[in-house]
Amino acid sequence: MADHGSRFSDIRQTQQGKLEERLPYFSFSFPLGFKAAYPQAVEQLRQNRKRLTTMFDIHETFHDLLDNNQHRKSSTKGRGISLFKPIPTSRTCKEAGIEPHWCACLNWADASQDKMLKASAGKAIVNYLNSLTEIARDRCETLSLDRVLSLARFVPKKDILMFKQSADAHGDIPDLTDNMTLNFEYLQVNLVATPGQGRFETTLKHSLDKGDFTVHTDDISRTNMYGNASSCVQESLPSLRPYCYCKRRHSRFGLWR
Repeated sequence: MADHGSRFSDIRQTQQGKLEERLPYFSFSFPLGFKAAYPQAVEQLRQNRKRLTTMFDIHETFHDLLDNNQHRKSSTKGRGISLFKPIPTSRTCKEAGIEPHWCACLNWADASQDKMLKASAGKAIVNYLNSLTEIARDRCETLSLDRVLSLARFVPKKDILMFKQSADAHGDIPDLTDNMTLNFEYLQVNLVATPGQGRFETTLKHSLDKGDFTVHTDDISRTNMYGNASSCVQESLPSLRPYCYCKRRHSRFGLWR
């Protein structure tokens, strides 16, 4: 385990630094005998990895270990929940006993009314998709933005941006006098690209200073089926299947659909 992430020097003055201060690292490594004896408990812990958890939950997990994971109550409500039991996906900081200024959860804010941002973010995503298929441009169509279905912002909680330091020795009382302003934001965009009417959900970083966007392949999800539309790269470039819409043409290799 570790107490904190990177939270010193200049990075502490950024949103990321403040999040690092609130997100300690904790890992589990189980003996093979434990995995064999309690496979459901281990699988539940794996499912809980990306859910809101706290040190209170670790405390309950230790109780489960001491009680052979069978004598504890199965409640998944309250401040502490064993990681061998399902953590609710809708769990809030308040339910988990996390004070507001220590809560690292992000809020969703609909930004669909910002037509200029919708257009520029959608275009940036489609341009990125085209950059991925550039190596197969003889087979893959150049995509165009058909429409943006939704646009949302990840908004950090106000108390995180205002938090400067603890006002007491135990960290219970916050000093909310910081005046941090963000120079970037995260957006989530759902769009349709043509030809092919492919639907993509993408999380991207938007620089508020420069106005540009940063997109990564790992943050793109193809949300509808592409079937045989990418059959021309299925064997040679399978990683491009979600993004490639094959050009319709005849060749001695057959018709690409």
